[in-house]
Amino acid sequence: MGTGDKLVLFICTALAVSLVGDASDMPGEIVVAGCTVMPNKNYKGPETIRGEVRIVQYAGIDAIDGVAIKVDLTGFDPSKNKLHGFHVHEFGDLSGGCESTGGHYNPFNKHHGAPTDKERHVGDLGNVKIDSIGNVKTVIVDDEVSLVGKHSVIGRAFVIHEGVDDLGLGGDEGSLTTGNAGARMACCVIGVNSSPK
Repeated sequence: MGTGDKLVLFICTALAVSLVGDASDMPGEIVVAGCTVMPNKNYKGPETIRGEVRIVQYAGIDAIDGVAIKVDLTGFDPSKNKLHGFHVHEFGDLSGGCESTGGHYNPFNKHHGAPTDKERHVGDLGNVKIDSIGNVKTVIVDDEVSLVGKHSVIGRAFVIHEGVDDLGLGGDEGSLTTGNAGARMACCVIGVNSSPK
């Protein structure tokens, strides 16, 4: 089985586990994590973002690098920008609102970039796109984020930003650190789920 075939198998199986919740016939170990997204108490805008993020990863037989991240959010204003920066941040600390989560998770000290770039933070997941009624329903497949090992994102945070992530192409210092994605609208701390639902 080639790399492309493994990636297709991974996506299909991860989606099945995420949506259906039956992992009994899956090879290897399936690690599942997620969190409930809540509005940032410091965000001054009118939008109230809520929802769920779930992550599925294989470890073991025929495993490939990568996770499937299912994002299900509501509360965006569809009359504003359609894209919103979406990242893993360093700390699972919400004591001071989403601002306490620190910067993008960047254990290898790289510049900010697009999810497809070699030069990127582990936490760089680009943008999520809202639909015509202000919801996000998507699945992101990423080969840098991991739920296992030294650089696991468990215990860190997802953050949804007010603005569009420029993917490191903005030509200034902010672009190379944050993508100029703006204020933090909502966030959640990533924890291990009890079952692969």
